[in-house]
Amino acid sequence: MHQLFTFGTSPATPASAEPGANTQAPTPSLTAQALKIVWTSWCDAVILTQDGSEEWELVYRGSGLTSKQQDHLKQSAHLRRAFNTRDMVVKFFGSAMHDGLRGYVIASSGDGARENRILLFATDVEIEAGEQEVRGYDIGGVNTILDVKMQSGGQVLVGVRERGSCQECVVCLRDVGELRKHLEYDGVELGGRELVSLASAVPVQWEMNATTSTALMPDARVYTYTSDPRYPRCLGRPDDGIHVFESVPFLSETEIVKIASGGYLSATLGSDGELYLWGQVCPGSTGKLAVLEEAACLNQSRSARATGIFVQGDQDELVKCLQVQIDGHEARVYDVAIGHGHIVVAAEAVDLGRSKRKCAVFAAGENSQRQLGPGLPNEFSGEFEEIVGLRDKRVTQLAAAGWSTLMATYGSENST
Repeated sequence: MHQLFTFGTSPATPASAEPGANTQAPTPSLTAQALKIVWTSWCDAVILTQDGSEEWELVYRGSGLTSKQQDHLKQSAHLRRAFNTRDMVVKFFGSAMHDGLRGYVIASSGDGARENRILLFATDVEIEAGEQEVRGYDIGGVNTILDVKMQSGGQVLVGVRERGSCQECVVCLRDVGELRKHLEYDGVELGGRELVSLASAVPVQWEMNATTSTALMPDARVYTYTSDPRYPRCLGRPDDGIHVFESVPFLSETEIVKIASGGYLSATLGSDGELYLWGQVCPGSTGKLAVLEEAACLNQSRSARATGIFVQGDQDELVKCLQVQIDGHEARVYDVAIGHGHIVVAAEAVDLGRSKRKCAVFAAGENSQRQLGPGLPNEFSGEFEEIVGLRDKRVTQLAAAGWSTLMATYGSENST
């Protein structure tokens, strides 16, 4: 069985910490034969589960949506069909630190894009101004909308593909109101000449934090974009003042398979389990992450720890390549998640001869709401610490947003 654990504030009740967050043996908040976390913010989460059938069922937990909006998620025939059709893709979007979930995009995964639909959830302010709580748009123009992302300043990034061709681009709209205007005209002008293209392809993975948009492009390279020049370290590259997606030079020769971003931090995973991290702690934070400090790069004594995450050797000025060890064995990272000031990492050491593989979960950063997991002090952690109570848990997915961490596991121990 798969289990879901929640640490820190619960998306269902964001004003309070998850019960049992400081115990060594956490209690699962959800159990199912299969589950996937498909959206999370400071105030809500969307999880897909399978129990007794092959169909995926949607579970919404949170306070960001009205009752009518929550009912739509549970009852939508479009969503149910898309989740259970192989060539359909659903992308949820919203603001991780503001209004939470704002809508979703449904598109066919093939070039033909037979179905393309966007649904928007109105905020309380928009509802009071006369906007419909739930409003769907069937896109029938010359462009297919593949993905939508919202920046912390309210701008909306839209990934589009021209129907019948492979031409793609990413454009920036002023806000959700401007997106609505385009949708009312079938999105015909998206990607048109009056909008500046920020990228020539739609990302295969796409994450936002407080200042930066980080994208994993089809060429397996990482690109970053910001319209806010105040935090240049969050780009992972020098800021040349050109506000379009540009590649991160340090990662240009590495095949990247996963990106994560939140707060003022970003991370990527390489195909061989390498972990890269850049950015800074949140303004006003009570501590600093040792792996991002220049002094830590010169401190080789950290590598003497049998279990931990540290930097070693010469490092890039902005992007740090981190080394992971479990009981003295070199480990590969297979998942990472970042919330508003905290980071959680799942790693495994597999080249152990006849011994079973060793798995560990590490966490660092803000912990005021115990979002780092059970057993760690209720304070900022400048070093990556192992969550001992989760040793050898088979973690299938990590997610984080705001002051919470969600972790999906399978079974209780690893097979040999």
